Amino acid sequence: MARKKPKTGADSKKRTGGRNKHRGSTRFEDHNSPKDPENLKSTSKMAREAVVNPTCRNPASSGTIKRYGAVASSERLMAEGLHPDVTDKSLNEEALDWGLKARFDVETRDVTRSEYLEGNGKVLIGKYVDSGILIQGFNPSVKPDLARVSRLLEVMAGLEPYGQVVGEHMASNGIRDLEAFASAFPDRWMTLSSGLAVWDTIARKFRNPPSGGGVFVAVTPELSRGEYNNDPEIPSQWGKEAKALAVIRIVEMFSDCGPEAPFWGKREAERARDPSLPRRVFTLNGAAELYTSMYGEQLVKMVRSLPHLEAFEETVEAVAEPLDHQPHHHLTQVTLCDTMQLLITLHNRQNVITVLHFHQTALLDRRLVAVILRDLPNVKMLGIYECPLIHVGDVLCLLDLINEVNKNRPKGEVRLGSFDFYPRYHSGMPYKKGPSNTSSTYGLTWSHEKPDVVQRGLLSIVMQAVLKSRHMKIGMLMDKKGAFLKFLSQLPFQPLQILSFLDGLYRYLDLVEAGSKAGDALKMALYDMLKAVRLGLESFDRDWPKYYCQSMGKNKLFCSSCGCDFLQEFFSLDARGTRPHRRVCAACTLRLWLDEEKDHGKADSKELLDIFFPEWTKSDFNDDAPFDKHGEGLVRLQTKQNIRPPPPTMQVAADGTLYQPSYTEPLVRDNKLHHDSLQKLVTLPQFIGYKYTDDLRFRAQRTDMTRIVALVLKECYPEEKMGLEPFASARVDGGSPNHFDESQTPSRVGFHHLDYGTSAAAFSKPSKPREFCKPQLNTAASRAASTLPHNGFPRAHPFAGGEIYASHECPRRFCDPGDLVNGRRALRRAHLAHAQHQLDAADSRHEGSQLGQEAMRALQGEEACSFVAHGLSDGKPASDTTDIFTSSARRILDTSSDKAKTG
Repeated sequence: MARKKPKTGADSKKRTGGRNKHRGSTRFEDHNSPKDPENLKSTSKMAREAVVNPTCRNPASSGTIKRYGAVASSERLMAEGLHPDVTDKSLNEEALDWGLKARFDVETRDVTRSEYLEGNGKVLIGKYVDSGILIQGFNPSVKPDLARVSRLLEVMAGLEPYGQVVGEHMASNGIRDLEAFASAFPDRWMTLSSGLAVWDTIARKFRNPPSGGGVFVAVTPELSRGEYNNDPEIPSQWGKEAKALAVIRIVEMFSDCGPEAPFWGKREAERARDPSLPRRVFTLNGAAELYTSMYGEQLVKMVRSLPHLEAFEETVEAVAEPLDHQPHHHLTQVTLCDTMQLLITLHNRQNVITVLHFHQTALLDRRLVAVILRDLPNVKMLGIYECPLIHVGDVLCLLDLINEVNKNRPKGEVRLGSFDFYPRYHSGMPYKKGPSNTSSTYGLTWSHEKPDVVQRGLLSIVMQAVLKSRHMKIGMLMDKKGAFLKFLSQLPFQPLQILSFLDGLYRYLDLVEAGSKAGDALKMALYDMLKAVRLGLESFDRDWPKYYCQSMGKNKLFCSSCGCDFLQEFFSLDARGTRPHRRVCAACTLRLWLDEEKDHGKADSKELLDIFFPEWTKSDFNDDAPFDKHGEGLVRLQTKQNIRPPPPTMQVAADGTLYQPSYTEPLVRDNKLHHDSLQKLVTLPQFIGYKYTDDLRFRAQRTDMTRIVALVLKECYPEEKMGLEPFASARVDGGSPNHFDESQTPSRVGFHHLDYGTSAAAFSKPSKPREFCKPQLNTAASRAASTLPHNGFPRAHPFAGGEIYASHECPRRFCDPGDLVNGRRALRRAHLAHAQHQLDAADSRHEGSQLGQEAMRALQGEEACSFVAHGLSDGKPASDTTDIFTSSARRILDTSSDKAKTG
């Protein structure tokens, strides 16, 4: 057996020391490794001195760094406001808007299921536009008398070339301008839309035949079941035939395969876990094997679990079909045909289209967008709004696609220069579910996810989108009145959090671009940006001077998924402890989670589209659009190499033994997580000409059949009976796939989630001290736990988004933090008791002076918030209240030290 060559002398020290120090990487330091005790001692001394001294030394120059932290950041934001490219509103107006959204989210969901079924449900937050306005009121049988209409209307109808230019200009500003015009002037909109091409995806036709022009708007209006059935322009038999076909296939499968006992429950789970238990064998007759090959084992097991087929069609009508006032559900078989007709129409107009909008197009994913754009050579503006298969992380690969399309167009040809984007938004369930109300608005995701990844990942995606669009000179995407910033403003983050991030980012880029020599201004902008990333996840207590002067902006980590170097704040705390060559940034992790969401039939729709792309591989890389050069201090594409070289071969030592030489793992992007590849796709004519195979037909039918059977099983097994659990407990969606009853994952008690309720609670005025912030005593584990930032809110939230603000209570002023200060006083007493306990214990060990200083540092973060918040409420400058606190903290330190000396 081969063994390693023994290491001796200098050679041994060189190999061992290098491997232990770098842990497989020569580029990045492991920030979790213990530091030199002498460095720790000098660092803590510097931190103590900085409590009194408002500056610290800049190791890179002979100058000093001006003191800056959460309090100063808040003061600067209140004095200067947000960057003009972020918003035109004041801080008060933005915070008021957030408060209104939070209240709207609570009020619209404040209905029970029975009230919702009665028609008392309301439109939830997150909706961008109502595209149904663009197709309402058209009567194709009524032809306008052009001899009697005004000359202006002829122009607007596209009968004159410059009229088409006017329509194109309006559409180039985004679909929201079209909606506003159609809502304000419905009669004029009927005329104007004649110069545009407004395609109704559900009706598979132009509601108003276009006279020409380069605008193509594909809309999928939200219709109730009653509106769908009563609209003369929509052949309702399409849906009826598809449903009837699905029911027939279910009945045939049940009759041919025969019934079986339900496949879910604890007993079946125990059989699956314990090999010693007898496994229940399903009867696999010839019919069952055939249906399994056609529709999959899961659907066959579900159908055979049905108790009976008596009045099956009536049951399906009752449980699977919505009421007349509820949104109509489009079966996958019908949606596939709708999509094919849309693509045929696009291909027929490929040389005409210059402005292209998609709104709520059901089967439009990023791959299909790539197929379409590569076939339309003259598109110069793209708008994608609320399409269910396109999430916020897709903004990066779509920018890569736009960059590729522009590079492939001949020189001098029109370029795609505008991109308006509103990703899918998850508003949550439309009613309260259960006593604890498990329904919430998460925005980015349907169910809750780990906030350490979601928050860091989203802001990293936004930063990359800003840097890529700036370099490419893409308009509209990051405009303050564009769809993307509207989407970001609807997310249930803390008020001003995302806007503060953009404010710091834009200031940073402006300073770098201008070649500013003001190091303080650059560091302040970077701190303001990263404060939003860390909010609620890390404590701000000791940002000055340790974090601000020594580590901020200096520690970059490599992502093995995308190949970029990021500041460490864009990696989750768990990822930072991973080996450097396997570490993944929060943005890539979040994009993976969004890609793998299965709610509302997302996974089934993507699997259906997979059939059209037989050579597509999810792990292939796109041609990365470059980042703006002024953002290199934030993120940089480190490498495009995606194949890891093999380790060095075994060597033979002098004594004849084999050993493995020491080596450093190179940093390559061979660990791609998300599925954003747009390579090896078919062309649009190939997609349209795809043969309607059995595989495609069965896949579409399987999705519809699974939904119907799941809803029927939920109705047949609503509660536990004779040891069998309800069917709803066997599925994450609660047995209601793609239905208004589809469940969200229940929130875990005590776990921080990114929804409006949590954000409002974190930003509101606490009436009593947070229980989990009381210092723990006695045990080493509890002392370690007491230093954790918990969810970060109690210590961070007074300066979270820039100020203390309860917009729904005081829209024109900062709220009175009296309750907050009272809570802080209780915390002060608890910390003083903690300090006394530490000091008394240290006296017996003659360590009083050291632990006295430690107690003072523990008091620093908690008391700073209270004193400064109280001072702001009295109208005092933050500097005055900070000075008061500093002298008070120094007295505490001196008292503790004197007691230690006299003891």
